[in-house]
Amino acid sequence: MTSRKLRMAYFFGTSEISLDPGKIETIFQYEMIRNLYSRLVEYDENGQLVAGAPISFSWRDDSVTFVFGDKVKTVDGNPITARDAEVSLKRLIIQGKSGHGDIRRFLCPDHVLKSVSDSCPGVKVDGNNLVLTVPKAHLLPLLIATLESADYSIIPLKSLRQVDGTLSITDLRNTSGPYFINGNLSSGFFSLQANPHHYRFHSNMPSEVDIVPVEYYDGLKSLAKGDADLVPTTLAFTGEEAIRIASDSSFEIHETLPLQVRLVRFSHKALENFTPEQRLFAGLLVGQVFKKIAPAFRGQQAFQFFQALSDGALDETQAATIKELHENNNRPAFKHPIKLGVGTRLFKQFAEALNKFPEIQVIESKVMIASLPAEQRPDMYILTTDSAWTEDLALLGYNFKEGLFTLPGFDGESWFNEYLAQEDKAERIRHLNHLHFNMLKNASFVVTEVTPYHAAIRKPWRLNQSNLSAGTELWRLRIN
Repeated sequence: MTSRKLRMAYFFGTSEISLDPGKIETIFQYEMIRNLYSRLVEYDENGQLVAGAPISFSWRDDSVTFVFGDKVKTVDGNPITARDAEVSLKRLIIQGKSGHGDIRRFLCPDHVLKSVSDSCPGVKVDGNNLVLTVPKAHLLPLLIATLESADYSIIPLKSLRQVDGTLSITDLRNTSGPYFINGNLSSGFFSLQANPHHYRFHSNMPSEVDIVPVEYYDGLKSLAKGDADLVPTTLAFTGEEAIRIASDSSFEIHETLPLQVRLVRFSHKALENFTPEQRLFAGLLVGQVFKKIAPAFRGQQAFQFFQALSDGALDETQAATIKELHENNNRPAFKHPIKLGVGTRLFKQFAEALNKFPEIQVIESKVMIASLPAEQRPDMYILTTDSAWTEDLALLGYNFKEGLFTLPGFDGESWFNEYLAQEDKAERIRHLNHLHFNMLKNASFVVTEVTPYHAAIRKPWRLNQSNLSAGTELWRLRIN
C-alpha cells in the first residue's frame, strides 16, 4: 500500500510560531492557517466564490445569510456552527489585529466591542444561520470577498480559552479545516494530520504532513537531498537550483499566474529624508543586484504593482510616464547614505555588489525585516508580496496596514473612506488607479519584477493546485 505521509519543507519567518488567524504577520503563517481552518467562503477552481464551511450562502440588498449544518466537523466530531463563525468574527473585531481588511467598518461601525457577548449590528445568529448586514448595499460584495482571507477563519468556540475572556486558541487539534496540528508547535517539529470529517477530505490526499524546518532559500536544496518531498509556494524558487529541479522528471512543478511582485520598499523615515529621485535610483539599483544574486524562476521585468489589465493598473499614459522615469533615472547626489537591510544569507553578496556605490550602506539583518516594528526597520529592504487581478479589499487593507501605500502627508484613512464611499465600482477602480500612479511616480516603493509562484513535489505525488492561488492547498495533493 502506498504511503500517504508527506514531508514539507517550511520556513516560518518569525521567532515565535503563531497559528492564530488574528495574528498573521507573514505569508508563511497565512498559508499554514489556510490549511488548518475553513472560512465562510472560498474560491473554486474557476475563481468563483462559493460556500466554505457553511452549506450555502445567499444575499439580498445589504445582507448575506450563511446556512450551517453538518458539512464540517472537527476531528473529534464537533460540528462547526453559526455561533463558531459569529464568535470568530467578533473576536477579530475586538482584537482589531486583522491585516487583511478591517471588517469593523462593514459590520460594527461606530461600535466598540469588548466582549463577544456585546451586540454588533451587522452580525447576528438566527438558529443555524449567520446573517451579516452592511451599512450600504454596495459594500456587501466587498465584504464577502474579504471574508475569503485566512484572517477570517472560523475557530471552533470549544478550541478557545473562555475563562479569562482572552479567547486565545488552546486547541489546535480541533480545527475547522482539512488538517489539524499533531506535535509540539513551539519546537518547529510537528505534523499536520488530515481531518476525515472535513468536506475536502479525500482518500488519496496526504494523511499526514511532517514539517521540515528550513531557511527561506533552502527549500529546493532540502528537496534535492531527499530531506523533503514538497516545497510550497511560499519558499524561494530561484537560481540554478530552481532550473535543475524544474528539469528533473522525478519532480512535478506547479506555476501560478504572475501574482508575486518583487519590490524595494522604504521606511517612513526614508520617505521623509530622501527624495523620490534618490529612492528610485537606489531601488532600481538594488533590484538589479537582487535579480543577479537570486534570479526568480521565469521572472519578468515590471514597474507597476497592479499588472496590466488588472484592476488599478496604469493606463497607457501613466505607464509611459513611469517607464520613462525608470529609463532616465540618473545618479543623484546623496548627503548621506541610505541604509539597505539584507538578511544574513545574501548580505555578503549584496555588500560586494554595492561596494562601489557609497550612497547605499548595506547592513546585515539577522531577523526577517518585515516582522520588525516599523520604527526598527532600515531605510530600505527587498519585499516580495502578492499583487491582484481583481478588486481585492483584503490585499488593499494589508498594504495600508503595512504602510506600503504611503507618502509623507498622505492620509491613508481618509483615502480609504473615500474609496469605500464610491458605490460605482468603476469609480473605485479609478480611485485606486490614481493612488497606484501617485505611489509609483513618487517612489513610495520601487517595483522591479513580477513572477509566478512555484511549488515542487516529488513524484508520484501530484500537486493539482490552482494557478490563481498564491498558497499551497495540501488537500489538493494526490498520490494516485
